[in-house]
Amino acid sequence: METSSANATQVNRPDSKKKAFDGITAVIVVFIIAIGLRFNGLTFDSMWLDEAYQTMVDAIGVAPNELEILRPEPFIYSLGAPGSPQQLLTNFRNVDPLCPPLYFLLLNRWMTVFGTDDFAVRSLSALISVASLAVLYFGTRKLLGPKVAFFTLVIHAFSPFDITYAQEARMYGLVTLTSAASGLSLFFLIDALGNNATIARRIGLTLLYSISTAALINTHYTGLYVVLFQGLFGTAYSISKRNFGMLFQLGIAWALVCLFWLPWFDLFRQSAGKRGNFYVTRDSGIFWSLKGAFKIVLNWINFMGGGRIVAYAAPLYGTSAVLLATAAFISFPSKIRNAIVAKLTARKGSKTEQLEPETVSNTAVETDGIQSKDRSNAMFFVWCWALVPALIALASDIAESRKTIEVTRYLMGTAPAVFILAGCGARYLVENGGKLKWFVVAHVLFTLVNYTYAHTVPQREPWKQMAVKIEEKVPPTDVLFISPHYNLICIDRYLKTPRMQVGTGPLLGNQQVYAILKGRYSFWLLTAQQGSTVTAFIPPEFQLVESLKMSHGLELTHYQAPKPAADQK
Repeated sequence: METSSANATQVNRPDSKKKAFDGITAVIVVFIIAIGLRFNGLTFDSMWLDEAYQTMVDAIGVAPNELEILRPEPFIYSLGAPGSPQQLLTNFRNVDPLCPPLYFLLLNRWMTVFGTDDFAVRSLSALISVASLAVLYFGTRKLLGPKVAFFTLVIHAFSPFDITYAQEARMYGLVTLTSAASGLSLFFLIDALGNNATIARRIGLTLLYSISTAALINTHYTGLYVVLFQGLFGTAYSISKRNFGMLFQLGIAWALVCLFWLPWFDLFRQSAGKRGNFYVTRDSGIFWSLKGAFKIVLNWINFMGGGRIVAYAAPLYGTSAVLLATAAFISFPSKIRNAIVAKLTARKGSKTEQLEPETVSNTAVETDGIQSKDRSNAMFFVWCWALVPALIALASDIAESRKTIEVTRYLMGTAPAVFILAGCGARYLVENGGKLKWFVVAHVLFTLVNYTYAHTVPQREPWKQMAVKIEEKVPPTDVLFISPHYNLICIDRYLKTPRMQVGTGPLLGNQQVYAILKGRYSFWLLTAQQGSTVTAFIPPEFQLVESLKMSHGLELTHYQAPKPAADQK
């Protein structure tokens, strides 16, 4: 797998320096915009359940308790200050039995320095996203040249999906970063081994690959799909080249991955033993495998267009599909490309200027000085990176009746490859697509339209706004039930004055509610997600007198029961 330098020797002409400067300027501008998109509106949405409850509990390193017990005095629940890494690992998995610990350890140390407010907590994800932009840009620049790298940067920088997870206190942005570092370093390691690079370069790439791959596994276990693909690719490539020395040295790199992973392997064993989790279990169906295969392509489109798109930005899905289709087109052999172009131009009439076969071949294959063979190797690797881990996930889903493939964020380890493919498609359309280049412009514009919407209309439960209403309406001495019980942690991030609050939920039954309401004639109920089912446990003498509904199912209701005549006096 030979790759020549991505920086082709420039023709000595007066404007060559200016063009190079313009390219660098454009890259800097895109990076600045990307940073702004990720930090602007970082706290617009309240921290939702997975952030405020799961992430904060695991990152601070506490075992939440007494959420379902009514305290004698009004209070505001606090998780406290971040504990030590040892305390975190001791109390780890109190909430989610599946996630590995790397992101939570990083956030734990981050909060120790910068605090636990929303901006501080989420800014780590934003910085991780910016780092992934840099890794993918510079890696793609070496892989396929500066032009493809620039368009890859644009697609990645404006991706609503990537921005969403850059503004959430979750581990998925770290998956993108570690997967980009792991995948690119593997390709360059294989190249170095095949070209007898210096020992220092081979050792450096081996360590970079091993550390980033172990980090990927310890960020989210779905990263194992990417690692399995890497093992299959490296083995198959080494055998196809009859280069068993390469296979041996790759084996050393994989052994180092296992060595770095070994201290955390017991946590993986615990997760692997879990079955029947609500967010991955699916019902068996004869057509599900076909649906799952189609979902792979939809995931690719979601990486570029986002999972939550407002109606007037829906063309994002179309422009994303066009970019990927173009990437597929330029990956075809030149004969197939020329045949497709000939048919398309023939339908437009004899007056339409047709591309000569040689021209099509050159524009499709040449990429900033990267030779045809080198580019083909790189493109083949990137396509495999995008597709094979998803196929492995699909096969696992079919075997174990799961639906990992249906949850786009669980395949984020393939997102860097998809961004590169889309960058290839965008570059081709801009330089060779004629009027089709406007698809690239439209794609960027629609991402900005959707970004504006996402930072104007709440995308999560508006806990901050609800906290204000609670302080306005709920007297400090009235009982406030919160269902499900763990949402007590969500609302208490934003309460400024204590309340007589208690967590409840359908799993606790009606005995808790009846016991707390004994001797009371007024209470309030805050519900979110499926928490409204607890209303079945409300004593019949209590009647609804007031209701305040907010977006995403967040509702505050007030119930009263008639007082006995003696109490009314």
